[in-house]
Amino acid sequence: MSDFDIAATVAYVDANGQAKGNYGCVYELWQQARNAEAYDLLGHVPAEHFDATVEALKAKGVIVEIEERPDGLCQHWLDADTCPCGCFEGDEPEPVEEDWSNWSDNDDLDAPEEPDEYLDNLPDVEDD
Repeated sequence: MSDFDIAATVAYVDANGQAKGNYGCVYELWQQARNAEAYDLLGHVPAEHFDATVEALKAKGVIVEIEERPDGLCQHWLDADTCPCGCFEGDEPEPVEEDWSNWSDNDDLDAPEEPDEYLDNLPDVEDD
């Protein structure tokens, strides 16, 4: 039997397994990083004590099971309207169906249908 101390390991991982980096206000990102740090610190734990140590860390709240990310959210747990990181910029926009059947090359889209008295009475202005 080994002299492995689960309580000491849990205290060590709890104290040293802090997420490194900036995660803003997204709890899930921070907790994912903290979980990864905690698992990295468990590299020296003997195989026969690994599961018990992980369960003790879960009981203490150091390692937290995070639910599956819902569809429509990026890796930052944000949707297309709120993610400022460009996660959704590669998506192809849906094509817009436009009806061009009544248009011809001879149409002048800017010409008014009737003469405009206001425009006809404006003074001529020279360009600089």
